[in-house]
Amino acid sequence: MNQRWMILTVGAALTSVLSAGLLFGRTKDLRSSDEIHGIHAEQELDCATCHPGVAESMHGTDELRPTMDACADCHDIEDATNCKTCHQSAEPGGYPERAARVQLFPHATHLESGLVCSDCHGDDWSPVMPTMETCRECHATASGLTDCGNCHAQGEALIPETHTPGWLAFHPVEAGWNDDACSVCHTQNDCQQCHAGDNVRPRSHPIDFAFNHSVEAKASETECATCHLEADFCSSCHVAEHVLPQNHSRADWLSGRTGGRHAEEARFDLESCVACHDQGADEPVCAECHGR
Repeated sequence: MNQRWMILTVGAALTSVLSAGLLFGRTKDLRSSDEIHGIHAEQELDCATCHPGVAESMHGTDELRPTMDACADCHDIEDATNCKTCHQSAEPGGYPERAARVQLFPHATHLESGLVCSDCHGDDWSPVMPTMETCRECHATASGLTDCGNCHAQGEALIPETHTPGWLAFHPVEAGWNDDACSVCHTQNDCQQCHAGDNVRPRSHPIDFAFNHSVEAKASETECATCHLEADFCSSCHVAEHVLPQNHSRADWLSGRTGGRHAEEARFDLESCVACHDQGADEPVCAECHGR
């Protein structure tokens, strides 16, 4: 089992590395683009010096990688020895073709809003292509995807490049250490479409779970809410079987002019009450007694 997970982890990492190389258009002829970016940044050059047109770019299909003309503004390209500053060979070369990740991405709009290149691409020595997590810092998340159409054309396949044909095999590795990345696009219900019934690993609900689940529920309610999103999931059994919290059986639970113990508990932690009792505007359970 450990060997299998190791293979999946290495495969995921290798995919990420290869994807990064393709995204930046690196060729075997060009020196590390990290090194090149860093050297130019030390000269206090603006990104647009080498990436002309970025300030006016409104589409992800725009070619913004440095051109020979941009290099010629500072370097003597007539002298072949200068070429080897960045290239292993003085022979003419070019960038590999690549498909735009986002068809409508407006660099100009982002720059006009006050953002700088490093806000999305990272520092000068190790620039990266922004992930959806980066976009999420300003734009809506899976709970309210309203901004997608600003950059993604309708009908565009909004699938991260990590989701290769073998993605299902090693997606638990990614989700295990960074489930926030999943929540950019997926809600919890997406997981439950596959992970339900017998297809849950690790198996967190043993045979006797119904008998002692209250212990685990009290220890970590948030873990229950990972799969059981609505409070009525609990009440579907607890109401039918008349299962109540132990403190509800106290003789003084509803006694006294001050409301008894339940009033003290409600004032101390009302959230524990609403976990089971509806507080909706139509028929709040409190109003059954307090509204008389």
